[in-house]
Amino acid sequence: MRKNGNGKNRMIRDRMTYLDVSQVTLGAELGVHQSAISRILAGTYDLKFSQAVKLSKILGFSLDALADFFEPKMKGKHNVERKD
Repeated sequence: MRKNGNGKNRMIRDRMTYLDVSQVTLGAELGVHQSAISRILAGTYDLKFSQAVKLSKILGFSLDALADFFEPKMKGKHNVERKD
């Protein structure tokens, strides 16, 4: 996950507050420990796509709204810039 300041992180935190969902409860729903939720909110957790899908359903966000929380991990020859 990219560090992205408080924007998207704040969006998740605000929705958790609105829904009265704790980090422990959200972690249990996602199948991760509370500390992973804390790292998501801090912007230091590599959120898997499947977790983003679950998170979007739990909190009522579209995947587009959570797009900054996950990114494809390209390694090796696939991570080469195209030169025209």
